[in-house]
Amino acid sequence: MRDLVRERYHRRRAPVYDETSYRGDETVNAGLDRETAEIGKLLNALPQGRVADVACGTGVWTQCLRGEVTALDQSAEMLQLTHTRVPQARRVQALFPPLPFTTGGLDRTVTQ
Repeated sequence: MRDLVRERYHRRRAPVYDETSYRGDETVNAGLDRETAEIGKLLNALPQGRVADVACGTGVWTQCLRGEVTALDQSAEMLQLTHTRVPQARRVQALFPPLPFTTGGLDRTVTQ
């Protein structure tokens, strides 16, 4: 039952998630835009490698990662939005934990 509720939630929220999750007034929006840009620069500065973005959501951070990127989320709708931002990323739909990767299969993981 919980899985069905979760699936319905993501199906409904995915298309509007970025615009409605953290947005507020103009001051809040400007601060979020600055933080997003700063975090994106930090992620982009990481060395290339085999990296998984766990709970990737809409791919806001996934698009900043370099190398062989895997986007993992439980929601097919969120993974589709990630695909529009990062079409070259491998997409994996899975519940976690546990992570569906072999030991030594990744150089790093990123999660929000």
